[in-house]
Amino acid sequence: MRPCVTIRLPSDHEKKEYWHRQVTILVYICVLLETILFAGQEQTSPDWHSYDLPFRVLNITSTGQLLWICGTDETIAVSSDNGLTGK
Repeated sequence: MRPCVTIRLPSDHEKKEYWHRQVTILVYICVLLETILFAGQEQTSPDWHSYDLPFRVLNITSTGQLLWICGTDETIAVSSDNGLTGK
């Protein structure tokens, strides 16, 4: 009598691919969960300060000790004391 159903067992290579895929998915899930859990816990440095300027800032650059800021209506500001005062 001949069997109606043929069962094919996976090869060693297919087993390795399966487990590699499962481990890769598990690592991605762990990284995603860690990113989600720790994303909202960032602390700003106490060295950072924000200032309200009378214009909208479009670009910032620095050269040496000078901090240059350009903004709307052709506004340019420069600071030589780490941003404490501007001209």
